Amino acid sequence: MTRILPISPPITHRVAIYGRVAIGFKLQGEDNWTLLPQPVQQAQVEIIDAPASFQHRLYLKSLSHGQNWESLPARPDRTPIAVDGSFYFMDLPPGNYTVRAAQIQRATILQSAKAIVTIVDGEKPSGIDLILTTTGIIGQVTNIVKVANSGKTINAPEEKSEIAPVAYVQVQLKSSGERTQCDRDGKFQLLNLEAPDNPSTRKLQLHISAPGYDDVEIKDIELSRGTVHSLPDIQLTKKVPTRTNGILS
Repeated sequence: MTRILPISPPITHRVAIYGRVAIGFKLQGEDNWTLLPQPVQQAQVEIIDAPASFQHRLYLKSLSHGQNWESLPARPDRTPIAVDGSFYFMDLPPGNYTVRAAQIQRATILQSAKAIVTIVDGEKPSGIDLILTTTGIIGQVTNIVKVANSGKTINAPEEKSEIAPVAYVQVQLKSSGERTQCDRDGKFQLLNLEAPDNPSTRKLQLHISAPGYDDVEIKDIELSRGTVHSLPDIQLTKKVPTRTNGILS
């Protein structure tokens, strides 16, 4: 008589935590995030705190890998992110987990992000967004222009002054190759700047230049890692023509 072995049920794996990593910033004093369209490259997400049951599982797993364990890019507690910034962890026991995203090779530019996730048996997996905070400055460049006073009344001046943006101005950090250009509205963003932990702040000098205007320098801008500073409007002054050998320049 032939003995028929029972069929084992298929092993199913359950996504326990999933989410997406992005780059963004909050302006000082504001709560809303501004997310940048740039992809997050060479970043990883890892579980840095977990229940004892999961830590014991990791310990047993590490024994089979020996000295290679620490350098593994993918482990039950560590995963690289996909091209679209997504990630997930599988088959985690219930409990509280602290998850951290970091871009290891740019740690002095992007601030890491952390979140606490609670896993409960029978509940749907927990989705989280982890935003790596960029460091930088933003601002707008303007100048004062004279415009005709269309609503002129008796004894009113024929012209009035208005503040207008200056487009395509060059904005550069002195003693650095970091630079950008204003858009058509005179606005600029100088992001992803180096800002080491020690010292906690970096002092910057900004050089503003545009054809037909006097250059402007702004000194002692204090940059803190993981923050984006919004500067007051930077006002340019048109150059006064000078005459050399009878020729205006």
